[in-house]
Amino acid sequence: MKSKRIVKKVLLLSLAMSLMIPLFTACTSSESSKGEGNQVLRIGILNGISDDSHFRNQYTDIFEITNKGVRIEIVPAVNQDARRYEDHNNPTAKAEDGLANLKKLLTGSNPVDVVVADVHSYQALVRDGLLKDISPLVQKENIDLTKYVPAVIDGIKALGDGKLYGLTPSFDASAIYYNKKLFKEAGVDFPRDGMDWDELFTLAQRVSKGEGKARTYGFSFSQHSSDLNTAVDMYTKPLNLLKFDEKGEKMLVNSPQWKRALEKLVKLYRDKTVMSEQPQWSEKSGPLDYDLFLSGRTAMVVGSYFFAQSVNDAMQNAGKIKGFTPFEWDVVTLPEHREMPGVNSSIQLSDIISINAKANNPELAWKFLEFSNSEDIIKLKSRNSYNLVSIKSLINKSEKANYNIEAFYKMKPLPPNKNDIQMSKLFEQKPNIHYILELEHQMMYKMLASKKSVDEFLKDWESKGNSLLQQIKKTPRGNLSESVLQIIHN
Repeated sequence: MKSKRIVKKVLLLSLAMSLMIPLFTACTSSESSKGEGNQVLRIGILNGISDDSHFRNQYTDIFEITNKGVRIEIVPAVNQDARRYEDHNNPTAKAEDGLANLKKLLTGSNPVDVVVADVHSYQALVRDGLLKDISPLVQKENIDLTKYVPAVIDGIKALGDGKLYGLTPSFDASAIYYNKKLFKEAGVDFPRDGMDWDELFTLAQRVSKGEGKARTYGFSFSQHSSDLNTAVDMYTKPLNLLKFDEKGEKMLVNSPQWKRALEKLVKLYRDKTVMSEQPQWSEKSGPLDYDLFLSGRTAMVVGSYFFAQSVNDAMQNAGKIKGFTPFEWDVVTLPEHREMPGVNSSIQLSDIISINAKANNPELAWKFLEFSNSEDIIKLKSRNSYNLVSIKSLINKSEKANYNIEAFYKMKPLPPNKNDIQMSKLFEQKPNIHYILELEHQMMYKMLASKKSVDEFLKDWESKGNSLLQQIKKTPRGNLSESVLQIIHN
């Protein structure tokens, strides 16, 4: 009896196994075919967080939907989530080198296929021969580069020593916004494209009028604040005037070039051509009082492309804004320096998409790059008002864009500057170097409030800056002593 029961169990088990074997075989076959059809595209980025949904929404979701067999991995060089928990007050801790990490992503045992980089990282990767020249692929696929904004293509080529290693579907840019009503009332000609800074400053002086709270200022380097630091950075950037050396150990500000630049800017503030104080907010303030341009307090202002949306919204809703009268306005190109005709710092390139020279999937990488910069994708991106798109015919020219939109991209971009890469690296290695900028802010604010000459200021800036740099050399990160902080605030 017992043996019969055992035989019966064995027979039942055998039957069950025979029924399950085809099921296992089918599942294995299905998984195998699924794996064979899957391609993994690895994309390297400089900074990332655990939730990469924003980046995917911007760049990869549509590609994955239209390419069913492709799975995309986003690989950040620096995980910002992890950095949040670092001890930033530890003076012995080493800063994570984002650029070095990015290079490892391209050269490691499992390299990324594509890299999406900012200007500084892109330039460094090109310099080290880590990116693929895409010019042959562009020619092979008959991609017409003339339909792209020339300043964008020329800017990317300049970063690659004349060669094309990547493309970007969008970019940002700034221009000069001006209030036509204020110019008409002052009897002054409107600004025009291609002005140099001296011409703009002259117009600003002529259109300025009034006293006290009724004062109309001619110009502002920003629509919200017009501090001297912002003016200095914007005006001197094309001139490549460094504040300190590439090691962060010596100030370089006491020079004839710095003197000429600063004298022009300080005169604007002391003559009240530019507002020196920040707009004050109170409970009685209107919704536009914080805005130097929309409040009518400034005739000309530097603004990004996105600011045009704010201006249009204000004009269209003027009837709902207490005390606001709509006015005619337009934009012209950001001024140039006479030393650099036809060039300005208006265009900011970012998110340049490139192929790793050692990509495991170079064909798929090119497919992604081409897709991301195609007319269909760029047409979708053109619907937002935050950035300009790289194809000229797709730039927003709706009824709302009833202004000189070409002013944002008709000038040549600044040529690449090798100092930018070094300075970016310096700020990573010595986070406390930002105290030099705080010192600058404090000193410039006090200079405008006094009668100190530019010569005196530059000598003082050099002296105090050198003292602070030596302290930062000893303590590149972490807390500085109270005596050091007094150098800044006193």
